[in-house]
Amino acid sequence: MKLSDINKFRNSTARKIRDGHILDAIADLRGFVSPSTPWDLRERLDSLDSSYRAMLDFLTRGIADPDRKRVYDEFVVEALAINDALTRAEFRAENPSQYFSLLRMQAMSPTGDIPAIAERIKAEALRLNSDFESINDPDRTRNIEQLQRDFFERVWTAYPLRPQDVQAIDGLMGAPAVGEHIAGLTVSAVWLGLMEYYDPTRLVWLLGTYLTDSRDRIALRALVGAALALFRFRSRPLTRKVSEALAAAKESPTWASDLAAVTIELVRAADTVRITEKLQNEVFPQLMKIDPELQQKLASGEITPEYLAEEGNPEWERMLGDSGAADSLRSLMELQADGGDVFMSTFSQLKGFNLFNHVSGWFMPYHDTYSDVARNDPAGGRLADMVGQLGLLCDSDKFSVMLATGMIPREQVEAMIAAMNMQMEQQHQQLSELEKASPRTARHTIINKYIADVYRFYKLYRRRNEFFDPFTKNPFLLPLASLGADFNDSDAMKAMAEFFFSHKFWPQAATALERLDSLEGPEASRSQKLGYAYELSGELSAAIDAYSTAEMLDGGSVWTIRHLASVLRRTGRMKSAVSYYGRLAEVLPDDPQVAYTYAYTLASAGKYKEAEQHFHKAAYLDPDSLKVMRGLAWTMLLNGKADRASELYATIISRDSTPADILNAGHAARAEGRLADAINLYANYGRLTDPADPVSALIKAMETDRSDLSTAGVDTGDDTLILEAVKLKISR
Repeated sequence: MKLSDINKFRNSTARKIRDGHILDAIADLRGFVSPSTPWDLRERLDSLDSSYRAMLDFLTRGIADPDRKRVYDEFVVEALAINDALTRAEFRAENPSQYFSLLRMQAMSPTGDIPAIAERIKAEALRLNSDFESINDPDRTRNIEQLQRDFFERVWTAYPLRPQDVQAIDGLMGAPAVGEHIAGLTVSAVWLGLMEYYDPTRLVWLLGTYLTDSRDRIALRALVGAALALFRFRSRPLTRKVSEALAAAKESPTWASDLAAVTIELVRAADTVRITEKLQNEVFPQLMKIDPELQQKLASGEITPEYLAEEGNPEWERMLGDSGAADSLRSLMELQADGGDVFMSTFSQLKGFNLFNHVSGWFMPYHDTYSDVARNDPAGGRLADMVGQLGLLCDSDKFSVMLATGMIPREQVEAMIAAMNMQMEQQHQQLSELEKASPRTARHTIINKYIADVYRFYKLYRRRNEFFDPFTKNPFLLPLASLGADFNDSDAMKAMAEFFFSHKFWPQAATALERLDSLEGPEASRSQKLGYAYELSGELSAAIDAYSTAEMLDGGSVWTIRHLASVLRRTGRMKSAVSYYGRLAEVLPDDPQVAYTYAYTLASAGKYKEAEQHFHKAAYLDPDSLKVMRGLAWTMLLNGKADRASELYATIISRDSTPADILNAGHAARAEGRLADAINLYANYGRLTDPADPVSALIKAMETDRSDLSTAGVDTGDDTLILEAVKLKISR
């Protein structure tokens, strides 16, 4: 069977299962079974069929079952799992992806299963711990590194994880001689395999690891992986075991703040493209314009970018000149201080090393004992240790730094170490202050850096197209029933709402603010923010509701009324918009923009006489405004003052005319009875609008304005003759 046909079958069957047509799906699955299908899959399909029919029989007989919904969800999960397993078995023979290529290679080495490799890693780790003879040999760790890679690939591609596999993984994770970097790599293998094929055993294990592992870097990796998998398979019901594991994880005292951090960082990571473009198109080009004298002083360390950006010392104004470099430096530092991924574009060029040719290399926690790191350190381990302490970099970027040091001249190494020492002292001081202010900062930083590693894998790995990329699907966790439905920690929700709002993630901000309202009840400032977030998200009806709530709570502040009136006008609710702009005009009688918008809204509501009055007021407040003149001229025309409208249109055309001004001047001339002038103006409008077919352009415009011309007292019955005259005029 062709790979495309297998994919088509898998998707169509999954759709039937999700739509509730499980009997049809079972029939399809039976038809898909081949002589080579493993017997255990056949048994699972038979068991699903008989159990599902039994449930339907109980339903038909009217037997009450309070657990029917839960049991049905279990059937859905099992049917989808069988669909996955059957199609995976068919893919295995010919699918060229790395995942299936590894499966075929592993089949040739059946003794190297997960438990066997785990035991070999533990034995090798014990040997290394007692081997002091070759401590300075970078190659001493080569064997265990290959075993780690093999173990990662076995765990990643195993489906489903067997009980003996889970036992072996747990034994490896808890082995005293095994380093934390192996545990971190193992967690990544577990959740990456879960992203390939849904396996409740993996999800339960990840949630349990988050809850029980005392090592923050391990526990938080597990949480990130579980969250990504729940997002990936958000349409699948949760089994009882997964629900219980998730409920237990939610009892952790750090759950709310950790989940809020993961939610924020996943959205932030998806925004990395925008940050990268800003750096490449705005910040770096401005920095390239720095005066050569200043570049020299920056390179020598005499002054620092921080000093320039924060102090704005006049001493350097001459060298900065008009380049905008200080603003660019400040922008770069703000992005960096805020946790934005400012290193993606730089380090994307340093992912060509052999380490990153393997999936495991992208998820390996940085450690200075890695053989290629130790070999490339010209300072006997000092540089590798310092790179490990650079909290600004994620693990894969730290590896990139050390793997690239082989290209750095030896004489520059000491200068590099000195510069890093200075950077680390500042960093340690900043982190110490932050951690004192908030003990959650360290955990949030771990999440931030790990998600940066994950993002780099999905965006930079050479075979990335073979993987489901969660960052293309707007990975926002709050709408997920499994994670967000019962999320009721106000402090964590406030942190999310503030982050999303201040960073202009409007849909996410609206969700978080709305959830806060449900927890604490509405308040004026929050309702204003909610309305604004909805407005910027394009959800104007929801924005009206939120602004209306804010108006009720704050007594109708100017800000609230202004935004409410604007959204009402944009949604065509002119009667209400007129009312609110009227209130705004009373509060701000000297604001020309308010006067203009009020007049414009009155005109849109068909109240031309009142509109003309307020256009006069706007013209008094802002006599040079062409948009006010245009509004006033148009309402004068509609109110039967064609002569005054013509005078005003003549003024507008003399200053800065548009085709619409010429058309409207033609309408005014026609209303006055000056047909020759009107025909000339109409002809000019047609030529300017569509030189190839000016008459057709005029016909469309006159059809659009016909109702307004009637209001202005123009007899539109002679439109045909007017058009003929224009046609004759243009032809001459």
